[in-house]
Amino acid sequence: MDFARAGIALVSPKVRMEPTPEFLRDVDALADELGEAAATSVIEALGRALEKLDTYDWAGGLPIHPHGRYGDTYRYLFHKDLALIFRRATERDAEKKPLLIRLFLKNLLRR
Repeated sequence: MDFARAGIALVSPKVRMEPTPEFLRDVDALADELGEAAATSVIEALGRALEKLDTYDWAGGLPIHPHGRYGDTYRYLFHKDLALIFRRATERDAEKKPLLIRLFLKNLLRR
């Protein structure tokens, strides 16, 4: 079905990324461990990964896998040596349509 031709607007929910204190500590520790030159390339890769998550449609395409036991936490393999761990929470309206996707950036893990 061509939604645009039928006059149906598909509005994607907004995405808000919320870094946790643990995530910020992991980024600082990684920068200290790797040194400035290597850390810069990893931080740039992380920035690109966050941009992709911001516009991700959750239909597949990114190397994202379930992580943990509750079903709301994911592992995003954004770098050859590192994964981003984040939790997704969706706020919905009275009709259960998604309004806001909150991504809690939890940790950086070595693969």
